[in-house]
Amino acid sequence: MSGRRIEKKYAAALCFVLLAYWLFNSDVIPIQPTVIASLPPNKPYFLDVTQDAGLYVKVVDDSEIFWIPGVGSCWGDYDRDGDLDVYIVGWNAPGRLFRNEGKFKFEDVTSEAGLLVKELSQKGMSCTWSDYDNSGYPSLLVTFYDSPYGNVHLFKNLGNGKFSLVTREAGLLHNSGKYAAGAAWGDVNRDGCLDLYIGYYVNLRLVRGGTIFGQGAGNQLFLNNCDGTFTESAGIFGVLDYGYTFQPTFIDYDRDGFLDLFLANDFGYTRLYRNEEGRRFTSVSSSMGVERIGQWMGVAYGDIDMDGYWDIIVTNYDDNILLKYTGSYFNDIAPRVRLTDPYQVGWGVCILDIDNNGLLDVVMANGKIGVRTDKPPNQMNKIFYNIGPFFYDASWQAGVARHGNFRGLTCVDADLDGGVDLLFYDLSGHPILYRNVLSNHTGNRWVQIRLEGSTWLCGACTYKTSREAVGAVVEIEILGRVYRQTVVKGTSFLSDNGPWLYFGLGMASRIDRLTVYWPSGIVEEYKDLPANSILSIKEQGGCSVVGGLLAHEE
Repeated sequence: MSGRRIEKKYAAALCFVLLAYWLFNSDVIPIQPTVIASLPPNKPYFLDVTQDAGLYVKVVDDSEIFWIPGVGSCWGDYDRDGDLDVYIVGWNAPGRLFRNEGKFKFEDVTSEAGLLVKELSQKGMSCTWSDYDNSGYPSLLVTFYDSPYGNVHLFKNLGNGKFSLVTREAGLLHNSGKYAAGAAWGDVNRDGCLDLYIGYYVNLRLVRGGTIFGQGAGNQLFLNNCDGTFTESAGIFGVLDYGYTFQPTFIDYDRDGFLDLFLANDFGYTRLYRNEEGRRFTSVSSSMGVERIGQWMGVAYGDIDMDGYWDIIVTNYDDNILLKYTGSYFNDIAPRVRLTDPYQVGWGVCILDIDNNGLLDVVMANGKIGVRTDKPPNQMNKIFYNIGPFFYDASWQAGVARHGNFRGLTCVDADLDGGVDLLFYDLSGHPILYRNVLSNHTGNRWVQIRLEGSTWLCGACTYKTSREAVGAVVEIEILGRVYRQTVVKGTSFLSDNGPWLYFGLGMASRIDRLTVYWPSGIVEEYKDLPANSILSIKEQGGCSVVGGLLAHEE
């Protein structure tokens, strides 16, 4: 045997010993210590279908894109035809509503929907869909950066393909600042009606003049009165945060049934507020290990290690963090699991299973901003593939490693084939839609879950579930392994991934057990369900198969 072969042999042995030492001596539990997955051989994992899909449209008009702090997109089935439509926020340009026609074809219906209006043609920031009135039709909320027509606008879905501006009637007209940013919906008091939290930013371009930022404008919590109107209650509920909040999100981190609040604040600290049984919130940022200083942008969470607790990823200018909850405290394990990327500026982020093998991967949108010269002007998006003990940067294999200046990111199954697709918001060009072409070449199976709450109609119930079932948790058990997801409205960066849940099931052909934990407190369990299916589950109304695998057209 040659000396070179001997060197390679001992190098491999050393790597194995070091990995084993790390696994058994680390004070932090690795993601999946019993699983070491290999990268999928089929490349690329994603294909750019923007042009053919009809999304090749200009939504940004600004000569100084490095100073744009937005923008995002949001998905919702506004016409209730069974697939997700998308609204893409405009910056100095009209925002656009695209109706999903199936098979990756979208039609621009902005004008006919009544959304080609001056209020939606300003410096847009975020958008979310929300069935705030439990009508069965999601309405559209859009926030703006210093708009002369108001910085928060709600367009009610009339159920006939058209929308009506109801900002004033809903009580959302009076905003605390000029620079509204991310929004999140959640039922904080479990009365069956979705409440709204809005984060506020600052005028970023004042940095060039040497301005030092003072206290922020103060975020807002609008409690839903269950009659189509809202009452601002941030001060009363203890969440009048004065940071420069890019993205808020509701998360039940302690599993007590009440949605807590997490904030990604730029030029400041990440924040966590604990919901005290729907009466008010208490700041637990420091005591729970969440309070980290940085330039925080986007946030997403999921049960990455399948331990029953949510793990939180927060993107940053300097480096990202992954906050792992132990049941009593959060630890940042991003360096341990190789989710750090100091050369990129992180914005949008999704936690998803790109190949349906049952392990959650991470996708990040990256882009340059401001005057600092320590980052490359051309940034690249990243896909971190979960191989078990840590993540592997598979951006080149995935086909998404292209230069640009990205902000928002949304991740949904746009064509209902079981593979989660990606929509990046590129300030330097146009939105980029990537079709997942990997998922149907692995043999892995999947299930999509669509929930509908019903107890919002119950007058005598102590706690209720909104019609969109925001905050509901779904657990799927297969061969003793439990996968867990929840319905979230407002996540990533200034974006919304819609209300449907996507599970990768590996090679399993059936689901042993599916349990739904509704916000009302009702727990429902179903057994022996089919894989490669779309399941519709109504609170106290049963489970039905409403769709299945639709093969990609090659």
